Amino acid sequence: MASKSVGKYKKLLEKDNKVGDKYVIIDKKWLEHWKRYAGIEKSDEEKPTKPGPIDFTSLADPTTANSSNEVQVRANAVEGNDYKGQEIIRKVIPLGDYSTTIEVFLVPLRLRESRASYANSKQIYRSRRTKVEDLKKDICNEYRIPMSANYRLYASTDEKGFDWEPISEQANLTLDDADLTKNAFITYESRNISTHSSSSSNKPYYDVGSKSHYTPGLCGLSNLGKTCFMNSALQCLSNVPPLTAYFLGQCEDHINRDNPLGMKGDVAKAYGDLIREIWSGKSSFCTPKSLNQNVARYAPQFSGFSQHDSLEFMSFLLDSLHEDLNLVKKKPYVEKKDDDGKATDSALAAEQWEYYRKRNQSRIHEIFHGQIKSIVTCLTCGTQARAFDPICFLSLPLPDKAKIRIFKLDYVRLNGQIKSYSIKCGENGRMHNLIQEFCGHFQPKNKSIR
Repeated sequence: MASKSVGKYKKLLEKDNKVGDKYVIIDKKWLEHWKRYAGIEKSDEEKPTKPGPIDFTSLADPTTANSSNEVQVRANAVEGNDYKGQEIIRKVIPLGDYSTTIEVFLVPLRLRESRASYANSKQIYRSRRTKVEDLKKDICNEYRIPMSANYRLYASTDEKGFDWEPISEQANLTLDDADLTKNAFITYESRNISTHSSSSSNKPYYDVGSKSHYTPGLCGLSNLGKTCFMNSALQCLSNVPPLTAYFLGQCEDHINRDNPLGMKGDVAKAYGDLIREIWSGKSSFCTPKSLNQNVARYAPQFSGFSQHDSLEFMSFLLDSLHEDLNLVKKKPYVEKKDDDGKATDSALAAEQWEYYRKRNQSRIHEIFHGQIKSIVTCLTCGTQARAFDPICFLSLPLPDKAKIRIFKLDYVRLNGQIKSYSIKCGENGRMHNLIQEFCGHFQPKNKSIR
């Protein structure tokens, strides 16, 4: 291929994403093959073969593969690994306030003709940047419902469509802003209908909702679309007694909105609201939409419907809560002294902890922060320097399961008879362990007496 064309393709591959740009999702193996064929990357072959036509069928969700305009990427496709059939086109959208992303997975929603359980429904897929007003047009066109000022959109996030809430009518609101969850039901009905009652019956949509009181804290969290990583972390933190007692009490008096390292108090406020709802005893489940939205605003990696690491989420959340509630309004510059070897461990740890407290004072710091001791030894002179660094998490590896190996042993009796035995023993054990296992093979087994 001509060097001009190769240079042109390299520029396209290195081009920065801009909001509104369109990309076609393709199979990575095909792309790597094409790069070698085009000369963009080196190939072991003397003359690389043509990659052939792009095959989209392996990427498409089988339930949407034959759709004319709603072909979806299969749920278990992995970006960077998987990506003939209809091409799958996706746009670049904003990700938080400062970055962009190619929106590989669209938001799955279900339009419903009414809130009645037997009503017709239709699966649709829309961009997170789709305006709620466009969603209203979609449902009106699908079920031939006339637009009316007396009607509005409602959403239900539970699987059976029992519990309904009105969708905000704010101008230019997008699906991302409304925080509509994966596979939520959407309907367009009269404003006069109660959010918890059926349009065809006087009975409540959600029978459990008639219960007046629940055990405080015993409250489930709705999945907003692969947010189990977040829900598991939130349930753990909700059951830390001193932390929950603090958020049920005076936490709002301590919010530091001016801390440049914080989240303007937004994350602390949203977390506090969620904890009060969980421990109110008014419901058996709640939806952490506000917290999820505020976290995604400051940490775009947690937006969308991808799976994430629970520890990474908890680390970000605790750090955000600490800075949002930090009582130190102006952090002083503190110069850390070198270890001269004269102070005891406890004295040096207390001194360095006091340095840390001059810049960090919050309930999060009191409950979760600690110190870890490290020693640096000079390989030339042997001088040692100690340090007691602040930590919030201590990650420990899970012990590997003992690798069991089958050893073949030939047992030679005194009369010269040879008999072979297969003995299971740990691969990293010693000879005496193997002998012990072998001897145990001949021990009489205890018989249970009934």
